Amino acid sequence: MSVIRRLRRPAMLCIAAMTAALLLGSCTLHRAEDSAIQRENIDISLLLKRLDGDYWNSVVMGAEAASKEFDVTLHISAPEKLGSPEQQLETVKLAMVHHPDAVVFAAGNDEVIAGIVKAGGAARLPLVAIDTESDVGGISSSITIDHYQAGRAAALKMVGLLAGKGSVALLTDGSDDNNQKRREAGIREVLAEESGITVIGSEPCLERYKDCRSVVSTLLNKQQVDGILALNVQAAVAAALEIKQQGLGGGKVKIIAFDSSMELLELLQEDQLQAVLVQNPFSIGYLGIKNAVLALRGEKVPPHVVMEIKLINGDNLFWPENQRLLFPFIQK
Repeated sequence: MSVIRRLRRPAMLCIAAMTAALLLGSCTLHRAEDSAIQRENIDISLLLKRLDGDYWNSVVMGAEAASKEFDVTLHISAPEKLGSPEQQLETVKLAMVHHPDAVVFAAGNDEVIAGIVKAGGAARLPLVAIDTESDVGGISSSITIDHYQAGRAAALKMVGLLAGKGSVALLTDGSDDNNQKRREAGIREVLAEESGITVIGSEPCLERYKDCRSVVSTLLNKQQVDGILALNVQAAVAAALEIKQQGLGGGKVKIIAFDSSMELLELLQEDQLQAVLVQNPFSIGYLGIKNAVLALRGEKVPPHVVMEIKLINGDNLFWPENQRLLFPFIQK
């Protein structure tokens, strides 16, 4: 089942604009009057992998802020939860019924990306990919972090925490997601270079916490586990809760997570996990809409925008710049 939201300019969330103002100091943003964007009545479809969770809420807030600034009517479509490629492609079909002027999308694998490119190409629409790494052509602009380098950064942090010695498990969501595969490739490359580190497996950790905690519990009962690299928020929260319940928190088993949520950050404060590697979903959403508008005007847009990643731990969690990065959704 898909969710479709249509947001006309006068109804845009004023708080999103407040958030945009708060974040302008940390993002390289430009106001509409500076870029001389003059086209009116622009409709843009924003297609996402899912709508639940703090990460996607922040992406939507950034897109809404850009829509207000550039006078865009925004149509947001996504499966209610992480969907199959077939469900995501069905969402694409439904979105194209509105005949948008441009499409901004986040997609998990090349099958879905190719489907979007085919549909958008047939309609001669500018296509902007956000948080989507792919070699599929036909995309006007891509805005994402380097997930491979993110995996390397997380692995290097884990090596440091373990002083180069120990057994490490990986937790994924079990999907065929390009971003997670690239994160895992970066992690494995770093850990393979460490003779004292053993990778004891890559386990799929399903959406429901109960199922994911069961996976972690089995891992802990079967063998020595010194570190866990959780490639998504759901897996990280489940791992931290299970570690806490078994009395292995406080760094006895090290956990490093990707992305963030309120629950995950509370666990970081409790030292149930040691670090989170975060990106800036608000700016990703903002720049996606902005580049789509520029492409519609025929202006040159960068084909690839690589966003910064940041490793946050208990020591730097409350630094002002990290608070702005982590908590834009609180303003909503």
